Amino acid sequence: MGILYDKVKLSHASLKQGFIAQLLVKGITHDRYGTSIQDLGYYELRQELAMAEFRKVNTDSSENGFFRR
Repeated sequence: MGILYDKVKLSHASLKQGFIAQLLVKGITHDRYGTSIQDLGYYELRQELAMAEFRKVNTDSSENGFFRR
């Protein structure tokens, strides 16, 4: 295909490996459906990492007033 397509594909492949490494550091080996993170695609891994970061937020902290009533 085109050069740009190849570059984006290569970029997604390297980012995918980075997402997997970050999830493994957090102790996450499977997604919420039980699928191994090794079998997930770029967009699924990105979503899992975002959800892992979101779950880490301390909602009781005064710094996170958005989550408090």
